[in-house]
Amino acid sequence: MKSYSQLDEQYHILRYFGNGVGTFLDIGANDGKTFSNTYALSLLGWSGVCVDASPRAFASLTATHANNDKITCLHAAVTKEDGSIVLHEASDTLVSSLDAGQPKAWASYGFDWNEVEVPAMTVPTMLAKAGRNQFDFVNIDVESHDIVILQQMNLEAMGVKMLCVEHNNRFDAIKALCPGFREWHRNGINLLMVK
Repeated sequence: MKSYSQLDEQYHILRYFGNGVGTFLDIGANDGKTFSNTYALSLLGWSGVCVDASPRAFASLTATHANNDKITCLHAAVTKEDGSIVLHEASDTLVSSLDAGQPKAWASYGFDWNEVEVPAMTVPTMLAKAGRNQFDFVNIDVESHDIVILQQMNLEAMGVKMLCVEHNNRFDAIKALCPGFREWHRNGINLLMVK
């Protein structure tokens, strides 16, 4: 199977789950395919929930999964509070962020940036809107906002077996929020933890 992940994440995810078919939650799913750690799972028959805050990315995300009734797509930023929030949306939606410092951090790449108001919801609200709260695999890739989301998750109650988080070199902070998990793999971008 073709690899869709940014680095080698897909290989390690499939190595862990083997031929099993399960459920996934992808927060920061972007267009659902580019550098995706869940697209291969969807092709293998998994069901899942894909969440993205960027209006442009979300339009592509819904198009990616338009013919797959096993995938639910939600347009939202997952944050500490329900309501709305300003997203700094880049012309390359992969680097869009709630962090106001993101445009400066990526200045040398020449992206265009817009501030857009988007729906915001907490993890419990997002799970209620998704209509499910049990996931075998969770992927979190939200450009420097990952810890805020992970802090709201009860991985045990959610039945999570594997977690992939964009680490930003915060290994200790992530591991502290994943009791009962051990490191499965890490690369320069993501940390994969397993039960």
